[in-house]
Amino acid sequence: MRSVKYIASILTTALLAALCSAAAFSEPVAYDVWVNGTRITSENAAGIRCGAGTAVYSPEKNVLTLTDATMTRIREEIGEDSGRCGVIYAPDDLTLAVYGENTVTSVFSMGHNVTNCGVWCGGTLTVTGTGTLTVTGGLSTYQTAGIYAKTAVLSDSVTVDVKGGGLTSTVGTSGYGLYAAADLTVTGNAVLNAVSFRPDSEFLPSVSVGVYAGGTMTVEKSAVVSSIANRSAGEAGDALLIQKELTVTGGSLKAKAVGENSCGVRLGAEASSPLRVTSGFVYATGGQYAIFSNYGKFEIHKEYNVTGASLYNASEAGCRYAASARYDGGLYYVVTENDEIKTAKSVYFVRPVSEYGLWVNGERVNNYNCYDILGDGKAVY
Repeated sequence: MRSVKYIASILTTALLAALCSAAAFSEPVAYDVWVNGTRITSENAAGIRCGAGTAVYSPEKNVLTLTDATMTRIREEIGEDSGRCGVIYAPDDLTLAVYGENTVTSVFSMGHNVTNCGVWCGGTLTVTGTGTLTVTGGLSTYQTAGIYAKTAVLSDSVTVDVKGGGLTSTVGTSGYGLYAAADLTVTGNAVLNAVSFRPDSEFLPSVSVGVYAGGTMTVEKSAVVSSIANRSAGEAGDALLIQKELTVTGGSLKAKAVGENSCGVRLGAEASSPLRVTSGFVYATGGQYAIFSNYGKFEIHKEYNVTGASLYNASEAGCRYAASARYDGGLYYVVTENDEIKTAKSVYFVRPVSEYGLWVNGERVNNYNCYDILGDGKAVY
């Protein structure tokens, strides 16, 4: 009986040793996230050294945390007709949690039909945290972008400084600061500063856009957005190019385009009411139009003071190159003085401050700070 127990004990020990040995030599789990040219796996997810900082990935939460990281190497996927690459690369959704000072720069030059990005995300890219993320695309003979994502959300108190890289050709090239194939939302206390391409680029691109959204763009709460389109080869460019609706319900939005044929804000043909401003501050300036709309109306809150010129709505007969605007039935319509083409005009939307009979920690609540009274996201009225 004793020998039977002894044999069973030996077999159990051997089985456990075999299992431990198999576990020790099993392949690490690979995740569809690349950082600084390295694919994240179960072995390195706890910390990838990026310059003086780190990148840590949580597969359970699908969150990549950057802390004082510096990275330059890319991950690329090249097909027969097109390709893309990014220093941070994810074919699906990804959340970036940003802390400290982080720099992502593509230092490589890519050839024909390759979009060279600092960050490339094939799904929804969410950027949060309290730090700064500085992203620059790389050199390209086709297209460069600081950040490319299907959908992008910037929130919390993160600051994102983004610009496209340089161009090695003019014909058929484009530079984007941030490119969202679908929707873009900037919320909370997030700050977005976008520039279409590097000003020291060897060639000017055919297309120059600071921020592009193939769907809608929303600026809300206390978010701050600043977008600049540098001069393109055709003297054109759009600081903001939004194909559907642009909605501003808080914070501030500044759009500046450089070039004789440029627009501060260009609203695409897909929207029926593409520009809504209910709160916050809006400033737009362009060489040809401050704000251009093909078909939509400009829906501005009735309390706003609208000053400046060069609001243009192509669908409204007689509404050209406005020197002012009038409020009528919930919409601001362009008022025409004459049909003379005016360049380098600007338009401001400024809503007077309305103070409420409420103070929080000595801060009086008003229509600007009510979404985040103390600047920490905890007090909302």
